Amino acid sequence: MAAAMDSAPTCRRQQLAQHLRRPPPASAEPILLVSIKPHYARLIESGQKRVEFRRRVPRRFTSGRAIFYVTAPVQAIALTARVTAVHRGAPSALWRRFADVAGTEPRAFADYFAGAGEGVALVLEEVRALRSPIALADPRLRAVHFRPPQSLVLLPAAGDDDDDDQLFCKLSSWAGSSCLM
Repeated sequence: MAAAMDSAPTCRRQQLAQHLRRPPPASAEPILLVSIKPHYARLIESGQKRVEFRRRVPRRFTSGRAIFYVTAPVQAIALTARVTAVHRGAPSALWRRFADVAGTEPRAFADYFAGAGEGVALVLEEVRALRSPIALADPRLRAVHFRPPQSLVLLPAAGDDDDDDQLFCKLSSWAGSSCLM
């Protein structure tokens, strides 16, 4: 048993060395890191909310992946989704088009867009809850000085996000660190 434990760090170092010599290919798919309230996260996860409204999204983002940071009291990265389309327009036009999948009440929608001439609707598909949400207090996030965005931020494209470790690597690269998982 001791031999197996001794070989684990060596194996991990070898994997890291291999990764540094030949890093996995980067995906050209852009990624949004989005802060969201717990109520809306639950609606997205359940499929009742299939569009996320925002006052602003970078114009160069037209589709890609979304990583959702759920705000207090959850304070964790808990969901991912594919953004299949980005619609821009007057808030009233967005409401007419997406009210049935908005996951919000008309009054809350109007309050959110008060004073805005244009809004954005992110159409969500392939929503996935992380097996183990990544808490804000997670040592990996603390090590890279991760701070959740006030609203959203466009992350640099990275490799496949089918597992939580790859997700963490994306967040690490955004924070300016290399992924040493």
